Amino acid sequence: MLKNSLYDTYKMAIRWASDRIGNQGVIAFVTNGSWIDGNADSGVRACLAEEFSSIYVLNLRGNQRTQGELSKREGGKVFGQGSRAPVAITTLIKNPNTPHDGCQIHYRDIGDYLAREDKLTKLREVVSISGFTDWQTITPDEHHDWIRQRDPAFAQFYPMGSEDTKTGKADDAIFGLYSQGLSTGRDSYLYNFSREACIENARRMTRDYLAALEEMVQRQLSILNENPDFKKQFDRAVKKTIRTKPEQTGEEAIRSELLVFNRHPDLKEQFGRAVEEAARSHSSNLKWDQELMNKLQRQKKSKLMMATFERLCIVLSFPPTAMQTIPSYKGSVFFQTV
Repeated sequence: MLKNSLYDTYKMAIRWASDRIGNQGVIAFVTNGSWIDGNADSGVRACLAEEFSSIYVLNLRGNQRTQGELSKREGGKVFGQGSRAPVAITTLIKNPNTPHDGCQIHYRDIGDYLAREDKLTKLREVVSISGFTDWQTITPDEHHDWIRQRDPAFAQFYPMGSEDTKTGKADDAIFGLYSQGLSTGRDSYLYNFSREACIENARRMTRDYLAALEEMVQRQLSILNENPDFKKQFDRAVKKTIRTKPEQTGEEAIRSELLVFNRHPDLKEQFGRAVEEAARSHSSNLKWDQELMNKLQRQKKSKLMMATFERLCIVLSFPPTAMQTIPSYKGSVFFQTV
């Protein structure tokens, strides 16, 4: 899955449920239906077709992120004011004894111009998926398109951009350079209509991270202190680091050796719990995903702060040195590297 595009919890739930039932079973979800034909969801469709023997998708439509006649055709919103996205009911079946090869994909569109009440009435009438007798069998194309499959003629058009053109290996695209644009990886903290609110969000996020980092280090040191053998090994390693690397301070030597002990097989589990507990204690202003947890475990500080505030400064259009006016971070390791 593409990390930036496919972080929806319902996709994670499908992944978990598929793993949970193993090689045989049935799962069903009522979800956002944009994955049925979304460009970014081709990988989701490919995985579903690979893992399941039969799939039934009932598209209830209702996409109100459209306009004009197209919006009218989508019909009413199934959940009323609770949703503007299309809605789909998907039944996923794993049957190792199925007589057919591969995955059979069955698709049914609820219909055009139907009000919310009409859609719900249809569902009450059919009761179950067997109540529909006009399921359309889908054969995905090479791009994993299920409905509205792309016209292969488009492949003959001159591309807007390509990797070969970008790297200078070819000259067969309209644009020689392209990028994803500004990508913060923490948009909820670094984008805001208010400059002051944006700064405050970033400050709170950073404060939580730094506090979690300090707590993690203290927890890991406590683990070592409770084990005399590991404590002796650790003390010797720190003294050796200070002796052989005089440019490092005592605190830097302690932190660097903690990273080494992080990989010790007898300490890995305990140190891992220390990371989780530290993150859990400081999660009021920060969403801890796996990437950020890994950064915490590796004690990433300067690079994270640099990346965060550089992105923030780009968004707010002022130089990074201006962030020194934030009292909480004046004189920190981050600002010593600016």
